Amino acid sequence: MTTPCVNGRAAVALLLVLAASSPTVSSAQTAPQIDFRNRIAGILDAPVFDSDGITPLAGPNWFAQLFVGSTPDSLAAIGSPVYFLEGAEAGYWTPDTVSVPWARPGDTVSVQVRVLGYLHCVEPFPQLVPRAVSRIVEVTTAFYRLSM
Repeated sequence: MTTPCVNGRAAVALLLVLAASSPTVSSAQTAPQIDFRNRIAGILDAPVFDSDGITPLAGPNWFAQLFVGSTPDSLAAIGSPVYFLEGAEAGYWTPDTVSVPWARPGDTVSVQVRVLGYLHCVEPFPQLVPRAVSRIVEVTTAFYRLSM
């Protein structure tokens, strides 16, 4: 899908959902992990749509990136951007597990999802730029798993 230079904001539906679960850190892990996804069968179904509100984002021109910080003002990209799937999976990004190396069990962290898309009107090469953001949510690493 080619992204136009005008009206290039993607509409972001519900992206952040806290699902009560067992602690995200096992005895074998040294850092908390975030389950970064926007679909869990029977629990969460939050596809992301283009600015028309109808077309689900799909393919290699769209990415989701997790931002985490100790405060809302200290958010930084963590992990790698993950691409959006295609076909029947359009609207959903590739699930990933992201470690938060500086956090410890019991820490409260701020998290946000940013949708990135290519601007194809930039010469000589397209640029990957933020197109939409979720709200910032604070989670306690030892008591919640962040599910997208």
